[in-house]
Amino acid sequence: MHWLVVTAALATVVASPSNVLLTNQCPNNSPSFCLVDTITGATVIANWTNSNGMNSTHMLDLSNFGIQSIHMPGMQWPPQLKQLNLSHNNLTTLDSINQLPRSLDLLDLSENEIASLDNIDWRVFPNLITLVLRGNNISTMRKPIFPTSLQTLDLVDNPLAVVHVDGVTATQLTAMTLSMHKMNQRGNDYVCVAGDLVYVGTNAVCVGDVKHSRYQGWTRICSIVVGLAVVLLFIAAAIFFLNRTLSAKTRRPTVVESDDEEEAQARVTMTEIHTIMRTPP
Repeated sequence: MHWLVVTAALATVVASPSNVLLTNQCPNNSPSFCLVDTITGATVIANWTNSNGMNSTHMLDLSNFGIQSIHMPGMQWPPQLKQLNLSHNNLTTLDSINQLPRSLDLLDLSENEIASLDNIDWRVFPNLITLVLRGNNISTMRKPIFPTSLQTLDLVDNPLAVVHVDGVTATQLTAMTLSMHKMNQRGNDYVCVAGDLVYVGTNAVCVGDVKHSRYQGWTRICSIVVGLAVVLLFIAAAIFFLNRTLSAKTRRPTVVESDDEEEAQARVTMTEIHTIMRTPP
């Protein structure tokens, strides 16, 4: 296989290595692609064809160029291109992933600054076998969709806190070689409020309906709150009736004592009347 390693005129791009654009809109209408420093305008142009005018590129190495964004609409990639190395750049999102060559079986995006894999459809690469994403800032992976061809997924050295997938993807993850950061990627009910928490090897994965997870999560929380309210209401009612019963028992002797006093007073009055009647005038 033939590697195309873009190193020519590298010194012209390193002036601001975090602001490099990978694009096919090059000066002089180049038929290939170029790397453009968006601040200085310095440009590196790569040519697909060899000295015989034949396109023989199978592997493309674009690592360590400080590439921050990709803009290659309608790019005609070499049909033989199978492996693309975009590692050690400054990519933060995967919004333009569908502009990369569909023929890839290996894509290396390691050591970039990607923060999320939420809602990424990797099926734009129907032949992808190996996907390397280690050493990014990926904290969440919700509802990703992978091609059936994928066999290896490397997510090591990412601060993964939430991995939420559907049942089909969970089955895929179980079947493939999956690597995650075991120290940070943990599972608990807090991050899996709308699904079943399962483990793929030592990796916690939340399996459920991601589309409605937020709604279901709030529903579950509301149910818990309502349940607690009912319990508190029951306890308050029990305390109220208990106090009422104790108060009734406390007041009963007072009533009896009051009746005895009235009866005693009546006896005294009757005795006085009899005494008066017996005393001669």
